[in-house]
Amino acid sequence: PLGSVLFAIEEGTSHMNPPIMMRLFVASSVAALTSRFFIGPVSSNLPWGVLGWRVPVSFGRFNNLDYHIQEMFLFALIAVMGGLFGAGFNCLNKKLSLWRQRRVGPRGCRRFTEVLVVTFTISSLQFLIVAFMGASKLKLEELSPTQALFWEG
Repeated sequence: PLGSVLFAIEEGTSHMNPPIMMRLFVASSVAALTSRFFIGPVSSNLPWGVLGWRVPVSFGRFNNLDYHIQEMFLFALIAVMGGLFGAGFNCLNKKLSLWRQRRVGPRGCRRFTEVLVVTFTISSLQFLIVAFMGASKLKLEELSPTQALFWEG
């Protein structure tokens, strides 16, 4: 539920205001809590009210979720780095968008050329990454039946 809320916020940022975001967050929290409350007793035969790690969630089951206070600093560092990288990306994206508005324009020959250059660059990078990284040595027996349909050996 939280991922769908983030997607909704991303898609509707021009129409989103703080009261609507708060309602979305509360609704998704209640939905997550309710689903965890009912999934535990129904699928795992746990007593009602168990919300811990024994309740099956979409991320899988983990036997050991213990962590130490020293690891909190690492988690905080990862969060700060993610925030800084996100802010940097937003800054570069804004500069690129302003440059594109000044130089490329909304339509015309320059816009078409931009689309061709971006498409060629991305497809070339995808090809070169696979070419230089090498294919994995999977065996046909290790693949699921659906994956085996697309395997060329």
